[in-house]
Amino acid sequence: MGARWAHTFCDLTEEIPDHAELFADADAHGCAPIADVRTTMAALGKMIAGRDDPVAARDAAIRSFAETIVRYLDRHETVRTIEVWSGAECVTFLHGRGEMLDYATVLTQVYDHVKAARPDVRVLSGGFGCARGATADLSMLENALAEYCPDKFDGCNLHPFLISTGYLDIDVNTLRHRLRHAREVLDKRCKGQPLVATGFGVPTLDVPRPPTGYGTFRKAFGVRMIIEEEGASWWLPLLDVLRACGMEFVCVLARDVVPTIWSHHFGGLCRADGTEKAFAAEVIEAIAQDAL
Repeated sequence: MGARWAHTFCDLTEEIPDHAELFADADAHGCAPIADVRTTMAALGKMIAGRDDPVAARDAAIRSFAETIVRYLDRHETVRTIEVWSGAECVTFLHGRGEMLDYATVLTQVYDHVKAARPDVRVLSGGFGCARGATADLSMLENALAEYCPDKFDGCNLHPFLISTGYLDIDVNTLRHRLRHAREVLDKRCKGQPLVATGFGVPTLDVPRPPTGYGTFRKAFGVRMIIEEEGASWWLPLLDVLRACGMEFVCVLARDVVPTIWSHHFGGLCRADGTEKAFAAEVIEAIAQDAL
């Protein structure tokens, strides 16, 4: 389908995972690996607090995390791009107590440590933008990255999963406006880093339209979900917006996520069981034309 990137979660809590086979498969299909480096919530919580000397304890925890990332990179030399904790703006970040400054502190120290040891590795911010009930929410960019660590990431990793209003024109214009604003913030307050997306999708449900009088969209998790049969009519114009804004690359969600926690976990090209959704072939063909 013209894919150029392969994104994978990389839990560094217990030991260095062996992803050699996974990355060999990605290479065989012409895909460069992107590792989303992360750890458990309990381990992450240590990066903001400690009993006797909170600052020293925090710094030691972050340093240990950064050193583990470097060991992972040494073991998997084909990895040239990492993402530092995807979804860091989610309400569960750091036991629900994390502030924007906390993530910026983690990203800054990880960036400096990785660059000192492996200057060839590209460090992306953790993907953000879909945890506050809006498409391409820029709170993390404006209040954390640009404010506290404007030069400590090589790519601004936005996850513009659709949180639909139920109206295609509004959704398209919303995404276009926010991507333009993101570009302005990166150029004026950061160092002009490119926009990338290690996650994108349009949440769809394989159900018929509701009966007349009940509206035109199904709801799950309190948000409108696109009817699967109509998926292409939403996917294609939104991909056009991503393309037009100059986004360097986009990783689409290949398959719905189970267990489902967020509405965007329905945003795959395939259902959770691996069967293609009604619109998948049309969208895959469009993606393959220019390999977003």
